[in-house]
Amino acid sequence: PDDMAMLLFGNKPLSRALCPPPSQSDKDAVVFTPRHASALIAVLGHESIPPLLQHCQQRGVDMMRGMVIPYIQKVREGVHRDIKLPSATDYTVDGVFDYFRVKFQDLEGYPSLDCGGSKEGGVLQSFREAGNILALTVLFDRALSLSRA
Repeated sequence: PDDMAMLLFGNKPLSRALCPPPSQSDKDAVVFTPRHASALIAVLGHESIPPLLQHCQQRGVDMMRGMVIPYIQKVREGVHRDIKLPSATDYTVDGVFDYFRVKFQDLEGYPSLDCGGSKEGGVLQSFREAGNILALTVLFDRALSLSRA
């Protein structure tokens, strides 16, 4: 097979090289469950949960304003306005891949999504934290609902 096609579509050895298996510490990680949320509510008290969630919400807003929105604006600056989807039957898959590689060449100089060139992490880390905030909110909601019942 063509090397470019392998990079475009990937294969099992390439996936293993780029995405190593989780470490033992990841496998042993404890999942935060509604029981943990209930215990945290018992320790902190019901009156502490609204300020905690308000702080989490503000952290999420700050991440979006400070990391995600500026990154998206920079990416939009680097994207050509005349991008069209070329036909793979006319240009082959390699031709389509090369077309997009050339069109997005300006983006290669931008900081990576993962580190973002910042001490807080990058855009992907911001989305991870936002997802954790939403999950924590749902767990607290479930725990509070169970405590009222």
